[in-house]
Amino acid sequence: MIQRISIGAALACILAACSPPAQQGQSGGPASAAAAGGIQPGQYRTTVTLLEMNIPGVPAQSINMAPTITEDCVTSSDIAEFTEGNMVNADSGETCTQSSMNTAGGRIQGEASCTGPNGTRTMQLSGTYSANRVDMEISSSSQMPGAEAGTMRMRMSSERIGECAAGTDAD
Repeated sequence: MIQRISIGAALACILAACSPPAQQGQSGGPASAAAAGGIQPGQYRTTVTLLEMNIPGVPAQSINMAPTITEDCVTSSDIAEFTEGNMVNADSGETCTQSSMNTAGGRIQGEASCTGPNGTRTMQLSGTYSANRVDMEISSSSQMPGAEAGTMRMRMSSERIGECAAGTDAD
């Protein structure tokens, strides 16, 4: 499955798990990325709302459309990883390609695909970010061997709600 799109490393929402994007092209490590107007480390609350899902053979009423809310500590190390444009991770046995991924100037825009034994998934994302907030819409399609293609569209909003709890590595 395609993973990691915005705030927090622990969110699993069907095809996406979310952590923060940061500006590409900054130099000088995590501190300079944050100082240059990128996303600030801290505790974030993320709400993911499934807007639309079409999976052939799965009745619409059986899909949970309720928002998912999580809280995660986002470190400067997390932000540095995204500064390098690493926004998609492959699951075991998959190969993922980011055909385009841009997180600069307060805008997020990208496309990626993953191919593996369970089929092919493609994803498009667009949104905005500021020092303390990320808003993004993610659309994806999946084609599994011997099955019809499925699609999904979700909205993700993450907001910094303070410092990370004592004892967490908030850098």
